[in-house]
Amino acid sequence: MIEPFYIKVKVKTKQKNESTIQTSDNTFDISLKEKPERGVANKRILEIVNEHYEFPDGGVTIINGQQSSIKLLRVGR
Repeated sequence: MIEPFYIKVKVKTKQKNESTIQTSDNTFDISLKEKPERGVANKRILEIVNEHYEFPDGGVTIINGQQSSIKLLRVGR
């Protein structure tokens, strides 16, 4: 079990290619193919971060920025 911590994510949607770049210990730049509609992009962000931190059943939640391109995520339980 990992102690909870927070990360900042900058998101670009509607991109040709999907990519994830870790710019510092707690900051990521994520490019997505998905459109920011009906929570589809947010769901994909959570999937990407869960994969990065190896949480198969989810352990990442969006704390702030549901409708923003800059999001604060809580990692861990």
